[in-house]
Amino acid sequence: MKNLLQIRFLQIYRELRKAGLWAVLVSLIIYASIIIRITKSSVLPPSPNEFALIFGMLVFSIHSIRKDKRILSVIFPEKQKFYYFLEYVVWSLPLIIPLLVHVDFIGIFLFYICCLLTVILDISINIGDKRKQVLLNYLFEKDNFEWLSGMRKVQYPIIILYIFCLAISYWHFAGFICLGVVTFMFLHFYDECESSKVLTLINETSTSFINEKLKKQVVQYLKFIAPILLVYIFHYPDKWIFYLPLTIVYLANYILYILNKYKSYEPNQTLRANLVYVVITFLGMFIPYLFPISLILVFIFYSKAIQNLKPYFHA
Repeated sequence: MKNLLQIRFLQIYRELRKAGLWAVLVSLIIYASIIIRITKSSVLPPSPNEFALIFGMLVFSIHSIRKDKRILSVIFPEKQKFYYFLEYVVWSLPLIIPLLVHVDFIGIFLFYICCLLTVILDISINIGDKRKQVLLNYLFEKDNFEWLSGMRKVQYPIIILYIFCLAISYWHFAGFICLGVVTFMFLHFYDECESSKVLTLINETSTSFINEKLKKQVVQYLKFIAPILLVYIFHYPDKWIFYLPLTIVYLANYILYILNKYKSYEPNQTLRANLVYVVITFLGMFIPYLFPISLILVFIFYSKAIQNLKPYFHA
């Protein structure tokens, strides 16, 4: 287990170096803000208990898209789930220890229950037939290959989280935060690059391509989240000041996933470049005064994506 943790540390270190100094600084700012928010008593959501559930859902999201399950099943054939759980316990300590300072044992208990259920259920979506049917394919346009291929990979976690987000609306308006976890799952939609011929099939410039791509994908995203948005507005109409900024940040994060792909685009390649940027924004979306981070990164990534694609359009 010690060797496995060392490997994970080196992987995180390598990703941070690849992302650059700005990613490290943003990570530290978001981490410090989360710690301050947890340890500071507040009546505004998310509360420490709700943060614990958010961390638990993040573990579920990460576990469902892990690509190393086959390797771990070979290395630890009899104790694979035990190592999953132990790994999540160790790497979550920087976020869970502040709950101890807050004397929030219920939150810690909820988090570890989420981790335990995640490991026991062990939902695997990367292992299997990639040609499997997309359950909600009628909701997407046939040429929207990102959503169709993405749903083949992560449709079950998304559907589970989507239903959970709707169900929790009858309990508390803060359940709208679950939509942020659903949005995070879309990160997996944009880690595979199409061929360069697809880029230039309709559009003549990189700017027009990016604009058309964003327009089409944003419309699809808004259609997808509309039922959740309407349910929460109907149940808690007086909380619009809560939904509006969160919806803007969720949309900004979704756009970041798209732009992150094209600013590091390589034809027919699977990318992980600067994954740190988009992952840290997941936690940043739950701290109100950190909302501008996603919006700023959208403008930065937009410019980089256009510049990176120019050679493919000979312009």
